Order: sequence, then structure tokens, then C-alpha cells
Amino acid sequence: MNILVLLPEGELLEKLLYVALEHCRGKLFALLDHKPANLNELNNYMSKIYEIAYRYNEDLDVNVVYQDPHVADCTLIKHYSSNSNLDYPTIAVLDSDLDDVQSQFSKKTAIAATVNASYQQYQISAVGGTFDHLHSGHKMLLTASVFVTARLLIIGVTGPELLKNKKFAEYLESYETRVEKVKEFIELISPRLQIEIHQINDICGPTASVKDIDALVLSSESAKGGQYINQVRVEKGFPALEVVQIATLGGDEADGFQNKLSSTQIRKKEYEKRQVSQH
Repeated sequence: MNILVLLPEGELLEKLLYVALEHCRGKLFALLDHKPANLNELNNYMSKIYEIAYRYNEDLDVNVVYQDPHVADCTLIKHYSSNSNLDYPTIAVLDSDLDDVQSQFSKKTAIAATVNASYQQYQISAVGGTFDHLHSGHKMLLTASVFVTARLLIIGVTGPELLKNKKFAEYLESYETRVEKVKEFIELISPRLQIEIHQINDICGPTASVKDIDALVLSSESAKGGQYINQVRVEKGFPALEVVQIATLGGDEADGFQNKLSSTQIRKKEYEKRQVSQH
């Protein structure tokens, strides 16, 4: 069963999310009951929701949204006091249902703090990545990219030539599959936004060839890459990009992002499953 949980601000968010996780047998859609006012607020919500869900079940397909995703075969979970008129079969959660819900997770966050929390919508933004086995870290990056983009989002997806030396490369999804999953996710969170997909065959991708880009969205792990891209753009006579930096799921700069959620982990799991099935 797919679950759509309507999450308010404050203390109820974690408890309602945990109730939703216990009910979920399919995909989980976490709907914020109001659109975040700025990138910092969005980042805080996303980080908390994706982290809690990841620690609960790292294989769960989680999607944080701030508008009705119109998902079929979905049950809505909400607090009984919510006056939401979303049209789904509904489970209304009472305060008494939440009394025994305790935080199951360490208070120490696994999320790096955002460096640039200012919010501004840019006409044209860019974001890039491999987007293999699209996971919560990718979704955080794409959601932030959509949030700061007014008209056009340029998405660079790494081409196969640059991925030959990746660990467990035989379990990489095809370029076409990765592109399709990115498109599907953008359609879920912002169906009206115009997007362009570019294949990345070098470090800079489209940011070195498309002059009319205003901002680059990246994770805190990729900050140095943003500096390099701006250096290349300035050398070519292009304007430098405003860099919008968001949190990294599951690690921070202090530990070299060793514990971050990654596609490599997912491919390793597939490799290990194959090894077990063959013996």
C-alpha cells in the first residue's frame, strides 16, 4: 500500500512520519502541509524526513513533496485536526494514537548543515549527477533544484564513458533508464517546470557550453566542483554561476562524507545478492 502522509510543522512531524512508516507497504509520499518559505526551511524538512525514513528502512522509496502528487492506490495519513480536503482514503490519527510513539533515532543528525540557505528563484538553473538507482540523496538535490528555478532547469546526467571505472559498474543502470527516472521524479514534484536533459561527458557538462545559466545547485560534498566550474566559465567569458548548496544525506565534510547514502552502496547490495544466489 502506498502512503501519503500530510506533515505539519513542529513536534507532530516526526510522530506522524513514524506512523506512516509503520503503515507503508509500497511507496511513501511525505507532503508538507505548506510550501516552505525559503531554501533553508525546505532543506531542514527534507533532511529530517529523508533521514528518518532512511534509518527506518534504507530500501524504502521515499518522496518529499510540497503539492498533491495525485498518486493512485494511495492512503492518506493525517492528524485528525487537519482540515485538508485531499481526495484519498484516509486514516485520521488521534493524539492518543501518538502517545506511545517514541523517537526511535539518535538525536545526532546524519545531515550536513547547509552552507548557502538564501532563497531566490533563478530563471535558469543547472544541476548534474550520475543519478544511478535514484535514491533519497538524488531526490533532495533535484527537489532543491526545482525549488530555486523559475523557468528552466538544465539537468546533466553522466554518460556511460565516464562511468567505466565506477565500483560495481556492471550493475549501473543504463543512461536511458537514469534519464527516465529523473524525468519521472521531476514530473512528480513539479509537472509544469520546463527541463532539459544533457549528457555529461566531461567534468563541467552543460555549464561550460551553455552561457545563459544563472545558478548551479549542488550538494555540500561537491562544493569544490562548483568552484572549478565557475573558474572554467570565467575563463570562457561566461558569467559565474550563483552556487546553491544543500545538505548531503548520511555524512558531512568532517568525515569526508564516508557515511553518505550512495549509488555505490546500492550496486554493492545487488552484487552481494547475485553472489548469494549463485552459491
